[in-house]
Amino acid sequence: MRRGLAFKDEDYRMSFLAGHYVTLTNFTEADLARIVAQRLSPLYVSVHTTDVVLRNRILGNPRAPDPLPLLRLLAASRITLHCQVVVCPGLNDGAALERTVGDLAALFPGVASVALVPVGLTAHREGLPRLAAVAPGAARELLAIVEVWQRAFRARRGTRFVFPSDEFFLLADRPVPGPAYYEGFSLRENGVGMVRHFLREAGGHLGRLPAALPAGRHVTAVTGEMAAPVLAPVIARLNRIRGLRVETAVVPNAFYGGTISAAGLLTGGDILTALQSRPLGQAVLLPEVCFRHDRDVFLDDLTLEALGAALGVPAVKIPATARALIRAALGSGRTGAWRDPAPPGRIPAGP
Repeated sequence: MRRGLAFKDEDYRMSFLAGHYVTLTNFTEADLARIVAQRLSPLYVSVHTTDVVLRNRILGNPRAPDPLPLLRLLAASRITLHCQVVVCPGLNDGAALERTVGDLAALFPGVASVALVPVGLTAHREGLPRLAAVAPGAARELLAIVEVWQRAFRARRGTRFVFPSDEFFLLADRPVPGPAYYEGFSLRENGVGMVRHFLREAGGHLGRLPAALPAGRHVTAVTGEMAAPVLAPVIARLNRIRGLRVETAVVPNAFYGGTISAAGLLTGGDILTALQSRPLGQAVLLPEVCFRHDRDVFLDDLTLEALGAALGVPAVKIPATARALIRAALGSGRTGAWRDPAPPGRIPAGP
């Protein structure tokens, strides 16, 4: 990996600018004064638990400060806070999670939301504390508890306040909720509502597809194991178009291993290994979340251009949206076979 990936990002400026979650463990009075003076709102904070002893154990930092006084100061200064809990079974779930949600709810509306995300464990944990992944049964139990909390919050405050990430629904083998559940999709970049947003966007486009393409087209769409079931119905619908063949390449994450299955954490090397012995068609479509934001480079420093050269077919980076996938699969702009039904920035109504 490139050296920059070895450093923890604890810069509150990136929290404001890019939605990065920070723990505030390096927070100073000067930082607080600057945030208030410059109105750096909203901020995104990884709380994990409001039990200080437990939180310090989770962070591996016995000197980490109690987050609640800092959150109170920020909320009192009218800084909107979106908090996150990475749920670790047997550690900060159960009664500890109930306490955390209650403590954060007491700071509403300063704390505007709490996102719950299941812990992701790599295969490289030598010398680290033992942690368990979230099992399907535990995911179903958590969703049932959260539903109770959400009903109470909606009745009192008009918001669900606590939002499980999409991965909990996928783990529990439950359908993701409808668009209204996500209250504007403000936490989509944290994996809360991303699946529903994708499906809603797809629904607005799939009904307007051509019956056939004027020239045959075959492409391969790359994704991780987590998103594969979400893409499946969209790919199936595309393959009903005469002359179009879209294959899905589900790439296991050998680099990180363990329970890591998100497309955004795939390396170029793993993609190359998975694809190099199979027919790929005219292009390989890769979601842009696999790359640096400023360069076409994977986590292991392989470039998009080098991947395409090694595979012998064009490797094409596309936005991780239904609209972009459909356009790239159809070859829009090349064949003129598909008329885009919505201008950029608008999401058509859908299921």
